[in-house]
Order: sequence, then C-alpha cells, then structure tokens
Amino acid sequence: MASSTSPSSQSRWSNASASWRRPARTEAARGRRVPTYYIAESKLGEFLFGLDAAAVFGQVADGEGSDFARLKRGSAAELDLRRPRAPTSVKSFLFPPKERVAVYPSASYRWQPPLSPEQPLVVAGIRACDVAALAILDSVFIQDDYVDPFYSLRREAMRVVSVDCAEPAPSCFCSLLGAKPYPQGGRFDVNLSPVPGGYVAEAGSEKGKEMLLAGTRLFREPTPAELAARDATRAAAEAKLSQQNGPFATEGSPQKIVAEAIEDDRWLELAAGCVECGSCSAICPTCHCFQLYDQPSDEAAGPNERIKTWDSCVLASYAKMAGVGGLKATPRPELRQRFANRVIHKFAWFPQTMGLLGCVGCGRCIDACLGGDDLRRLIKDLETVEA
Repeated sequence: MASSTSPSSQSRWSNASASWRRPARTEAARGRRVPTYYIAESKLGEFLFGLDAAAVFGQVADGEGSDFARLKRGSAAELDLRRPRAPTSVKSFLFPPKERVAVYPSASYRWQPPLSPEQPLVVAGIRACDVAALAILDSVFIQDDYVDPFYSLRREAMRVVSVDCAEPAPSCFCSLLGAKPYPQGGRFDVNLSPVPGGYVAEAGSEKGKEMLLAGTRLFREPTPAELAARDATRAAAEAKLSQQNGPFATEGSPQKIVAEAIEDDRWLELAAGCVECGSCSAICPTCHCFQLYDQPSDEAAGPNERIKTWDSCVLASYAKMAGVGGLKATPRPELRQRFANRVIHKFAWFPQTMGLLGCVGCGRCIDACLGGDDLRRLIKDLETVEA
C-alpha cells in the first residue's frame, strides 16, 4: 500500500505538536552579522560529547570514503569532516528505512518515544544540501493537516552540527540550483567551517547558541587569518562546483525546464538507462514516500505489528491498487512514466504545492544509479529538447 504524503498548497507549519516549533530565522537570514568562534580540531570531540546526548554520530573515514557512524566517548579523533559529503543523508536519522509503528490488538502495549528533547541526538558532518533537505522533510512530516509523531520527536531531539563542503564530490551540483556549498541560514544548530588546525563555528538557532554556550571554555574568538581562511576555502569550493558543473549549466531554471517538459515525448529515451532499482529514492535526502504493511509479531505485547518502510515511486508496485489478481490497476504502468513522475515531482509539482524545490543537488542519486543516469545531464537534455 503506497502512502502519498503530498500536502496541499495551503499547508502551513503545525501548531498541533507541542514538541515542535518553527525554527527562528537566523541572524544571517536577517542580514545581521553572525558571531563566530574558533575551536581546535583536538577539542571537537569534547564539545560534542559535552552536550549530554543520548548518542553522537559523526562522519568518519570508511575505506576510501567516509560515512556516518556512532562515536564512542574518546573516539572523536576518528571524525573526518573535511572529506566530501557522506553517502548517508540526514533523512536516515529522522525517517528510518524501517520501523514498527503499532502493535495490535493489545491492552498492555505502550508506545515508547524513540528519543526525547532531554536526551538529544547529535549528528556532526551534515552538509548544506542536507540542511536544505530538512526544510523539505519538515514541510512533509510536520504540518497542519498531519504531524508524524515519530519524525517530530526525532526532529526536536536532533542537534544538527553542519559542516562547510570544503571538498565537493564530483557529482555535487547544488550550484546549478542556486545554492552554496555551505549553509546560509536555515535549519542547522551549529555550523563548522574547516580552517587550518580547527573550525570556525557559528550558531544557526537558539539550540545552537545554547550548545556553544555549554562549551564556552573550548572556544575562542577567531583571528582575521582564520576568517580569511574560511572565506578562501568557501570560494575554492564554489569555484570547483562551477567548473565541474559548467557543462551542465542551462539558460533556464531547472524548475522551468522540467515544468515545460511534462508531456515531452522523449521521456522514454531519457529513461532508457533506468533499471528500476530504486537506489535514487533510497539515497535521496528528500524522497519521503513510504508504505505500511502488517505482519505477525514475535513479542508478547500483541500478535500483530504494523511496519513503516521506505518506498519508491519508480517501482512498478508503488501505485498498484486493489483489484482482481493480475488485473490490479496502476496509473503509471510504464517505467518511463514512473521515471518522469519522480523528476517532475521534484522540479515542478513540489515547488508548485510547497514552494520548495524537491531536489537539493547533493548528487547522491548520480553516484547510486546502476544505469549510469545523471540528473544534471537529463535536465540539460530536456532544455535542448525544448529549444
């Protein structure tokens, strides 16, 4: 059973959830000077574990690359925040691939919250693209019509420690969407900008200010040279993105290009490389579709349990409807239709209904695609078709 989470264009932030409040605009978003601090690399672990968190996750070296892992106290030296963004996105911490949401029938079963604001989850190493993804996920799971209690509790408990993307991956294309490789306000709590020997830090929320206050003794005011190093690193990252994405630059906006190509006949050709594996949806930080299914439970609390798990709109079974076996209807029986639907939803329908682009340009789908598809090239080709 595929569950659609597309809200109406009139949706606003929810006041129904006592645990959630709309993040305040940051000083940077208001155009004010943001206070900055410096922390030495050797003190970063002490700062993270000093936040009295239930768990601390950070980006660590993983073979030739890096990914998120739970850190143990004293193991923060493993942190590797200067590499390209991790393959795991922020979505996995807030919206797990699979979780139990109910046990029934049961008179004794009591739902246990996965986290609480009093025992926060700290995640260090989130990049600007994932910070942007938080706005999309928040708009889906926390709104007037529906507040997902699982997501809401995790979101309130999470402490987002973002990091400038000092070394963009070859597939990163946030620049094509008008974004920067570093957060510009938004939904981070503390942002770290790599400089020689440490990081320049700034708060992006009230939570972030409290976090920096809790670690006051570990920070000092940055020197002019350290601030200059931060600015130089940011400029170099922007230059690299501009260079690697130059061949994919378009005259029109991706949103306009896709919106004008909804009925284009070449979707069949563009979808030729898709093998319908669903990797793009799974690795994407903004894809949020899920399905619910019931199964027997092996616990004494109840004989049955309901599971929520990720789903993908490119899969043939995604939109199947109830009906006689073998004759179950689906509005998108052909792969080209499902392939087009995913792209159109991100670049046309989501902006139309939510006022947000559904893609953040992280490039993970490019890395994961078994068919070798590249979203940058696809949009460039669509513009060529329109021309």
